[in-house]
Amino acid sequence: MPIRWVLVRDPENRFAPQALLCTDLEREPAQIVVWFVRRWSVEVTFQETRAHLGVETQR
Repeated sequence: MPIRWVLVRDPENRFAPQALLCTDLEREPAQIVVWFVRRWSVEVTFQETRAHLGVETQR
């Protein structure tokens, strides 16, 4: 399956380069980055919920 790669690099080298992948070859790199940023905030919320409430654990 073809994949579009978007390589994100920090010009000040504070963060490691990040490769973002997308199977929709028609999308612009900026749109792929926007999707990643939106998804990241959701993932952080899930992680904090699991840590605070024990969701998805055996507790």
